[in-house]
Amino acid sequence: MWTEEFARLLEESTVGKPLVGDALALKDRHLPGRVYKYRCDTPYSRENLSSDTVWMASPESYNDPYDSWLTFPRDTLLQLLEARLVDPFVDATKLRGAVSPTDIENARASAVPLATVLEQVRAVKGAATFGYWSDKTKSYLSELHQYAQATVSRIEQFRRREKVCSFSAVSDSILMWSHYADHHKGLCIEYEIERLDADHRFRKNLYPVLYSRKFYNLDRFMTDLTSGSGDQLRSMIPLLAMLHKFDGWRYEEEWRLIRETEAIEADHNWDAPIPSRVILGAKFEPSVGRDLLQICRQKAVPLFQMHLAPDKFELLEQRFAG
Repeated sequence: MWTEEFARLLEESTVGKPLVGDALALKDRHLPGRVYKYRCDTPYSRENLSSDTVWMASPESYNDPYDSWLTFPRDTLLQLLEARLVDPFVDATKLRGAVSPTDIENARASAVPLATVLEQVRAVKGAATFGYWSDKTKSYLSELHQYAQATVSRIEQFRRREKVCSFSAVSDSILMWSHYADHHKGLCIEYEIERLDADHRFRKNLYPVLYSRKFYNLDRFMTDLTSGSGDQLRSMIPLLAMLHKFDGWRYEEEWRLIRETEAIEADHNWDAPIPSRVILGAKFEPSVGRDLLQICRQKAVPLFQMHLAPDKFELLEQRFAG
């Protein structure tokens, strides 16, 4: 599928070799012509419809507790950071040549790299030298712990700085009408993406959801952070983690509008295109939804309504006759 190539381009994009442009061009070629927002008929949804806005919310408020989940274990990061210090530590303690390359490699791969090197210092250099470098190591580890904790906090805040609005590529999902549109009594707002300019921010910031049965692996990002080479940093990997969702949600065919804020902000409205249509649910009651109908007529937004097919599990669309 094209989404696999899209993910690969983002994964392999580095500061030194950016491939984000290629990924976005691929995404743009596969954008759905229209996306749909299922809503209950509430004052909030009517306000969004009237003002041509959508509600951008933190993933933490979504019904999926794993939405945009970022797992970034501090212990693994600390291990990688320590491993980066093994060679400088070996040289500083003048162990090079006194221990085998295999011993150095084993220390680098150890769960506690610097402690492993310290044991080699004790064995080769004696207790006095070990004591001196043990004190030095405590200072190094304190700084590494502070850096690792700050890095983990930044990654966790990434999820909180992201604002998301979810859409679907389909308007006739019986399950989505049930879950998100008040048991078919609500509405579905259609936005025509294919008519928007390529640089329209609504279009540019739409991303496909990538479905999986596993958490997205951030190990590569941790390796980049500890590589010592800024050119190798794969800056799009946190975004990829946010685009991955549990495979059980695949039926939603979700596309999501994503906005990254510079600081943690409250959830808020964001400008959206004028809807191309509003589709009413099969159980929509015109007498209850008079305000909604009035907004659509004032904005000259075409109205349709879903009806239950008489001979199979299917929703059929017709012009609204109310």
